[in-house]
Amino acid sequence: NEYEVTFLDGDGQVWHTTNVKHGSKATVPADPTKDGYLFTGWDVDFTSITSPLTVTAQFIKKIDAVKPVVQVKTTSDEAFQGDASPIVSVEATIEDSGKLSYEWYKSTSSTEAGQKIAGAPSSEYAVPTNNVGTFYYYVTVTNTNEQATGEQKAATTSERIKVDIKKKSNNALLSNLTIGENLALSPVFEQNQYEYKMFISPSVTTIPFTPTKMNKYAKVEVNGQLVESGKQTKVDADAESIIITVTAQDSTKQQYTINLVNLVKEKVADVIVKDKSVEVNTEDIEVLDQNGVLVTNLTDKSENVSLKEEQLEQLRRKQAIIQSKKKDAALSIPASNFEGGGPLHILMTLFEDPQQQQVEKAKERAVGSIYKFMIKQGDKVISIFEDPIEIAFPIDTTVENPEELKVYYFNEETKKWELIGGELIDRSIVARTNHFSVFGVFHPDDILVLNGEQQVEEEQPSEEVKDPEEEPINEQPTKEPNEQEETPVKQEEPTKQQELPNTATNMYNWILIGILLLLAGITIRIIKQPNN
Repeated sequence: NEYEVTFLDGDGQVWHTTNVKHGSKATVPADPTKDGYLFTGWDVDFTSITSPLTVTAQFIKKIDAVKPVVQVKTTSDEAFQGDASPIVSVEATIEDSGKLSYEWYKSTSSTEAGQKIAGAPSSEYAVPTNNVGTFYYYVTVTNTNEQATGEQKAATTSERIKVDIKKKSNNALLSNLTIGENLALSPVFEQNQYEYKMFISPSVTTIPFTPTKMNKYAKVEVNGQLVESGKQTKVDADAESIIITVTAQDSTKQQYTINLVNLVKEKVADVIVKDKSVEVNTEDIEVLDQNGVLVTNLTDKSENVSLKEEQLEQLRRKQAIIQSKKKDAALSIPASNFEGGGPLHILMTLFEDPQQQQVEKAKERAVGSIYKFMIKQGDKVISIFEDPIEIAFPIDTTVENPEELKVYYFNEETKKWELIGGELIDRSIVARTNHFSVFGVFHPDDILVLNGEQQVEEEQPSEEVKDPEEEPINEQPTKEPNEQEETPVKQEEPTKQQELPNTATNMYNWILIGILLLLAGITIRIIKQPNN
């Protein structure tokens, strides 16, 4: 006998039918399928068929391992060659009881597959920094769930993490160096200028300044102390120098040195003598304080102080006084009198011009030398000044009554000496003027003579005067009264008029009075003699 065996699928539909002889085994059909379910077998045994039989497929709901949810903690990072390794990491979660495993990969592309990294089984990886470049790291996280009725493994690949490994910077420069108010660097700060001067006024006690590094990974030290870039720091003004050291990321060092120079109110220039001129070192001007005095000493043969245009500009900014000195004269000239226009030449020349006879005569009466002062700027002669110039003439200790002396200049138009003025200060006659000409020191009485405003008679030639007692009475002619009255008048008139030096003493006046009295006595005797 044969019996029909019917196989039903999970939905109760006929999956397969077959006829089987009594006591024989039914042929097993292919496993049926059902979406979302896993076939587990048949509900009855069909190995020995003795009657018609219906066999129904058995299913259980399929459960697969859950894919991990992976989130990167950072999408990019950077480090420098040789520095500590940056850490790339992810956070992975699952909703079943599976076990997570990690496989890291490295690529030089943001899209191409990477190479598996051996020995990286965790959720984070320390990126090596031995090679410079841009690298991309990602990780595949696998969930293995042996309890799953479906797929027991599920994996998720993270997004890529970009890591830049950079070469360490060798930039040890400052981008800026600012100095406190009323202070300045010389020269002006530049990134590649490493040596400076700072000129310190005596009133300054501390020096505020702000160094700013160019590279953010560098560090800045001031006189060995670490300071914050871009933040003001201070140094005592009595320090000799300020040393700013910038250390780059790769340990390259660069040092900026600021030498502190104390400014002075008066500086005697270390002049350079060239023929009849002297030149000034710029360093001597730099150390001069505001409103200071630059002293330039001329030799006996020197006549000209030469200043370059940039030196003159420095002096003008400092509102300085340029003092040009010879042993017998000195000029104090405010630099504010000059603006741009070329180099400056200050000439102090002993006046030697025989054609100016009146000036030549004045040498005999002058107390000291007569000078012609002149200033040239470029091709222009400057003779009028907005800010007065001080003229000083030293007076020898042998000169009496020096307080009566004055400074005069020679007026070329009137050909006369005109008063400038002056007073005695420290054995020098000091005066101020707004113009330049020929100058000298005189006693006012001498100027009256030089200008022809006063004439002094010379002593008359000496004549032998006889004693009236020795003269014979009859040798004198008898004169009329009118004639006798005219005689003394004629004798009082000098025979020759000449100028006497104004420095003649009173002795000559007394001699003249004595002679006149003697002549008057003789005349009276002659008048009275006929009556006797």
